[in-house]
Amino acid sequence: MTLMSFNPIFDVRDWIDDKGNRVLHNSDIFNERDNPFWDVYRNTAYDVVNRVLATSNISYRANSWLSLNGIIGIDFSNTLGQSVYHPQSFSGSGSSTAMRNGSINEYTVNGRILSGSFMANVKKNLSKDFSFRANLGAEFKDYDFLTNSQYGEDFYDPDFYSINNTFPSSRLVRSAAANFRTVGFMAQTGFGYLNDMVYLNLTGRLDAASRMMPNNPYFAYPSASLAFNFTDLDFFKDKVSWMTNGKYRISVGTTGKAPYKSYYTLSNFEPKNTTGAGLLMVSMAGILI
Repeated sequence: MTLMSFNPIFDVRDWIDDKGNRVLHNSDIFNERDNPFWDVYRNTAYDVVNRVLATSNISYRANSWLSLNGIIGIDFSNTLGQSVYHPQSFSGSGSSTAMRNGSINEYTVNGRILSGSFMANVKKNLSKDFSFRANLGAEFKDYDFLTNSQYGEDFYDPDFYSINNTFPSSRLVRSAAANFRTVGFMAQTGFGYLNDMVYLNLTGRLDAASRMMPNNPYFAYPSASLAFNFTDLDFFKDKVSWMTNGKYRISVGTTGKAPYKSYYTLSNFEPKNTTGAGLLMVSMAGILI
């Protein structure tokens, strides 16, 4: 981004002098944006994540038409980050009336995500012409994050990037905890006719998000679809052999998702549970020749 705003009449490789100072083309550092090389090598930033994931999966086939599956997993992470603006940089120098001798922001994030799901799968032929499939399940995710950050300004040594190298009165610290949970229940049924030449699929899901409390945390969103593989008809098999696959499909559904952050409402306002925008879709599959 700094390269896009850098004046092309100057050589971008001329960014530092023999004494390690920033090369300027204007009167002072307050009125000239950083050279891209200066931005890369002096305004440093990093974000290092150490992560451990563990998952356990258990499957059980009760009989020829029913199978059960359970999954539980845990995700531990530790993030160390730092972002620095050098005292001679455009963003680290402040202004001519409020000078700043660089700044540094350091943070650590400890996270734990516990998740699990259970699913029952049914697949059975009801008769010679009709088939039935169903999935019934539930899942949950539990999030726990703790962020500790510290900020400081005015470096004593401009090239030593440490919070201990900043002026004590400029230092700020912050701690933030985020704990939230989501739970979902889902069901799906499908009915096929004549080897799925005609297929009806019905789905429903009920989710709950702790971030929506103390209001009603539950929201549901169903969907339905009907597909017709017209090339499975004898007419197409005998008369239109060059068309190997063709399908009409129509579907309707409502989608939803949990809020990204907790929200607040006025005490005299009754919020409605918005589950997302409805979507009506009509489509025809591509014809394969």
